[in-house]
Amino acid sequence: MHIFSAGVRSETNTFSPLPTGIDDFQVIRASDWGHLESSDWVLGPANRWSHYCKQHQHQYSFGLMAIAEPAGPTVKHAYEALRDEILSDLENALPVDVVLLDLHGAMVADGYEDCEGDLTQRIRSLVGADVVIGMLLDPHCHVSATMMDCSDFLIAYKEYPHIDVMERSDELIELAVAARRREVRPTKALFDCRMMSMYPTNTQPMRGFVDDLHRLEAENGILTSSLVHGFPWGDTESTGTKMLVISDDNPQLAIDTAESLGMRLFDMRDKLRPNSLSLEGALTKAAKSTQFPVVVADQSDNAGGGAPGDSTFALQWILENDVKDVALAMIYDPAVVSIAKAVGYGAEINVRLGGKLGPSSGDPIDIKVTVGKLLEAYQHEFPQGKNESTSVDIGDTVALHGQGVDILVCSARSQCFSPKIYTDFGIDPMSKKILLVKSTTHFAAAFEPIAAEIIYMAAPGAIVPAINEIPYSRMSLDKYPWVENPHDR
Repeated sequence: MHIFSAGVRSETNTFSPLPTGIDDFQVIRASDWGHLESSDWVLGPANRWSHYCKQHQHQYSFGLMAIAEPAGPTVKHAYEALRDEILSDLENALPVDVVLLDLHGAMVADGYEDCEGDLTQRIRSLVGADVVIGMLLDPHCHVSATMMDCSDFLIAYKEYPHIDVMERSDELIELAVAARRREVRPTKALFDCRMMSMYPTNTQPMRGFVDDLHRLEAENGILTSSLVHGFPWGDTESTGTKMLVISDDNPQLAIDTAESLGMRLFDMRDKLRPNSLSLEGALTKAAKSTQFPVVVADQSDNAGGGAPGDSTFALQWILENDVKDVALAMIYDPAVVSIAKAVGYGAEINVRLGGKLGPSSGDPIDIKVTVGKLLEAYQHEFPQGKNESTSVDIGDTVALHGQGVDILVCSARSQCFSPKIYTDFGIDPMSKKILLVKSTTHFAAAFEPIAAEIIYMAAPGAIVPAINEIPYSRMSLDKYPWVENPHDR
């Protein structure tokens, strides 16, 4: 059997002030494969598929994998160049039996509201009806009718934080191979839950919901199920929460199961509303705590959701209120990193930090700091549960120390995933009163074991976690929380 894989992965915040250009993508091609094969965030799924093929004596062809940190829409020529290169790679690999696509599912480009649908439709036209097409997706995706029509399998990670990427990669290739052998016949159903929110799966009631999805798949007839959370800051016609179920040759079972699960989620809607505190409320509560470290999540400046990653609102409050023993991870500011790199370890310098990428970033902060440890091309650990951790390149990164605050500053945008980022730069997180992290939820899996308390903060910023305040123009608002019960209509 001949299996081809490729992917282009970018989560588009259609409200972000930062466009995504071709240079924002890290691109791995087949010519790079031999010396770059790894389990990192870029090549993890492709690596699993390669090993599966070696283990089962299948031929494996790798096209390209491109990934960009979430930001605004991708410029048209950048998307088309990556898409057309994937299509060319596939055409050169023909004939193939299976095509596996490592995608995000919420990519928008100029002129293309549904990049994944556009790519998959072109692939289907190229390979014909008999080739199995499988899509690996982030649950914060937009599942369109085109994606459903042109693929055999769509499988999203079940966990948020996303700690099951490798398990879902394995599941996808195993089901795709079984389908190509005609051992299973996938029949898909998608139920619109008519709601929009955020659904961390590390706490109840979502923990129980995901556990039940796994139990359901152990029963006869259901091949796989995915809760499509939707990406709240991607304004498209397909945006929203949906339940996707794929049965084995039983369309009605898929339809009934998707609706049953979708309505079960909808019935939990009030329990799933975000519980973020204001900046003042969150930081005041953290500063008054008698147990530490307290982890405060700056959700509104999460680069993983397309925010700039350089907002200063929280840091400004910390400094103005003279709160000590704080460690912040991290602020995106390549200029400050360059200055620190030039002067070297131990130097005392005055820097103008952050606040450079627009009104949602706040004002720059002028602060005197001591340059601490600097690591070039730093690989930030992203834990994957029981599996080997993946890594995310956040560029040259430096620790700055000033006014009782340790500030990690990076030259490539990213959210914070793990407290290891502190220890790697000589900072003991257990000795700190407050650990301030720029992330929405992905930090939680690694920080929960060390946190005395986790506080979710809705500071000012580019992706404030108040769903009903997002200024949608494309997504229909005929859903919760704008309408209390749209299913009764």
